Amino acid sequence: MDESVTVRAGLVWTADVLAQWGRWTRKHLGMTVLLSVLAFVFGWFWNTYIMAVELEGYVVDPDGDTIATAEGQPQNWLFWLLLFSLVSGLVSYGWQRGWRTMASDLAAIPRRFGETMSHSRGTATAMLLWGASISLIISTVISSAVSLALGLVLLTLAATPVGVILNFALIRIWKALCGIASPRGGAGAVLLVGPFMVMVGEALGLLVDWLVGNWWVGLALGVGCAVLSFLLARGSARPGVAAVALLFAVSLAVSVLRARGVWADDGGWQECVTDSGEPCSDMGLAGIFAWFGSEGAGAVMGHAVVGGGFAGLGTALGIGLGSAAAGLAAAAAQAGALSRSGGVQSGSGASKAGQPGPSTVSGHSGAPGQGGQSAPGPAHASGDISAAGHGGQSAAGPAHASGDISAAGHGGQS
Repeated sequence: MDESVTVRAGLVWTADVLAQWGRWTRKHLGMTVLLSVLAFVFGWFWNTYIMAVELEGYVVDPDGDTIATAEGQPQNWLFWLLLFSLVSGLVSYGWQRGWRTMASDLAAIPRRFGETMSHSRGTATAMLLWGASISLIISTVISSAVSLALGLVLLTLAATPVGVILNFALIRIWKALCGIASPRGGAGAVLLVGPFMVMVGEALGLLVDWLVGNWWVGLALGVGCAVLSFLLARGSARPGVAAVALLFAVSLAVSVLRARGVWADDGGWQECVTDSGEPCSDMGLAGIFAWFGSEGAGAVMGHAVVGGGFAGLGTALGIGLGSAAAGLAAAAAQAGALSRSGGVQSGSGASKAGQPGPSTVSGHSGAPGQGGQSAPGPAHASGDISAAGHGGQSAAGPAHASGDISAAGHGGQS
């Protein structure tokens, strides 16, 4: 497989999705704005509640663990942007393609993971650990909340051409490093499983960082994953041993974590007291209105606007991208169905003429009367989230048309 062709194919697919997103957003601008406003209100209330009730103020220790856009958490706006983009994109995709189809598409990720591990376990595990090492090291400079949202996004996009684009350079670096230590490394296997497994590893690494929440532990785990990856490439360790070692390291990291506290300043719910000295928390609904006028409440609501604003922006991006992916997936499935129908009809005509006709969709020999080995069958149409002509591979015959957010034929080889 030619890596440069794979990257170009991924870029073409991404350009198609962005073009579709622009057209869809312009056509449904009113609905996009309405949903974005609703997401803003929801995100604003959510942020306000977290800061006022859970954090007891808008000033948080920089080492504190929170998803709110509070003071001392300058990166958490990215959490709200990514989370609402992902959720709205999945809802939009499922609404247009059908919830069962979307569930089937998402189920293809663990299925592909299992197939990859069963066919080339050593290479797949090495690439998984390489991806985890990269994300764990990067996670030392981002918040745990961003690690959670970004990990979910990468896991959802793992089977798409986006994985090829993002990880092209990382795979080349890994191959170069492992080539120095082990010239006999299986480059062909790396090319086939690399982008998908590296992206899954990156997602898992970010989710581990979210669970651990300690930068130096994340750094140590990242270095350890990189070392295990190179040992596997050299054949010095077995995949089972690497998995056990990584599991032990994660368990040890979680066991040594220290509780990280947050400290309150102004605007906390329990801090609110009326002019008569009565706590707002004892006044029921009237206490909520009293809190809006309390000291620090304005700052809490101001910080919450940041989270709400990026929640609205993420929704605007997500519903358009999800609809664009659904449109490309529907086109891919239709193209695959037409290709299969045309192949069956041509095979029927060839059979009537007494000539060997093309194979059935399953690729086996034709009906009696069709002598010899039949030709490779037409392309399959699957329910994965992809556009026709992108991502997938076929050992014989044309590329698969798939409905994956990846696109059948890009990144594959025939």
